Amino acid sequence: MSAATDNRYAPSILKTADYDECRTYVRSATGTHRLAAADPSRFRGFLHYQLKIGRIHLDMLKVDAPGGFEVSKEGRSDEFFFQFPLNGHCVIDGARGHLSVEPGDAFVIDPQAVTRELWRGKCVQLLIRVSRETLEQSVARELGKRCLGRLEFSPVTRDCGITSWLRLLMHGYVRQREEPSVLWDERVVTSMERTIVSMLLAGLPNTKSGDFNVRGPTIAPYYVKRAEEYIRKNAANDIRMEDIVAAADVSARSLFHGFRRWRRTTPMAYLQDMRLQSAHAELKSARQTRRGTVSEAAVNAGFTNFSHFSKMYKSRFGESPSATLRGMGDPAP
Repeated sequence: MSAATDNRYAPSILKTADYDECRTYVRSATGTHRLAAADPSRFRGFLHYQLKIGRIHLDMLKVDAPGGFEVSKEGRSDEFFFQFPLNGHCVIDGARGHLSVEPGDAFVIDPQAVTRELWRGKCVQLLIRVSRETLEQSVARELGKRCLGRLEFSPVTRDCGITSWLRLLMHGYVRQREEPSVLWDERVVTSMERTIVSMLLAGLPNTKSGDFNVRGPTIAPYYVKRAEEYIRKNAANDIRMEDIVAAADVSARSLFHGFRRWRRTTPMAYLQDMRLQSAHAELKSARQTRRGTVSEAAVNAGFTNFSHFSKMYKSRFGESPSATLRGMGDPAP
């Protein structure tokens, strides 16, 4: 099958007027959300288009429940939910209080958040689900450095044009779901994924907006790249600033200036983040294999002060090292 006819990215569709089927479907599709109508006897219908574009999911939801309905996110996940109402009014009840949302707005549910959405009657909305890791990788690719600090979005903001583009995209995929189309080409899918993620990061206020929206040089000079390569290869060892300077073969002042200008960080902060990333990956692997401890992950990554490691880790990933190992997120501090 050629790329142009490979429709494994075709949207899945569910249409039902069965209230119990709708509730079961929402729970199984998300793993964290529950839907409850105020008056189940008056429930009229549910329509869901789900489209996978690379590592993200694009959904269109239509719910008709006279009397209103509630959607509760009861658990933590690794995905952001970006929601764009096309019809209906919603009040979000969460850690930041009661937030009102209407068509023309965009609201964001953080992976760690536990929330309730209270909808009046009919609801039509577009929804993007994307992991924190995918977003942070996009930030790192754009900035030429690892994403330092926790990525967070403003919970509610006005849409800046994302909705109209998503509607056209969804319409195109739905119309072509059973026909040969260039939309199924792997290169097109990859480009679409990057475009959507970039639109979210550039268009919706977040903790990386200041850096992400600044245009400037991203191709670092040779000495910065040499220093980065040395750090990557030796992150688990006892590295001093003098060692990094020697590897870069420039003065400490020049190296510090280079990292500040092209990476918006410092050499030692870059080293610290490399170690945290290494420990994070080892803990996630240990969670799957059931072999390994927090102490082992810290030592293998190059940390010797476990208390300091734990504080930096929680600040970086929003949960303690032991929570990552158990697979149970802690609330962000």
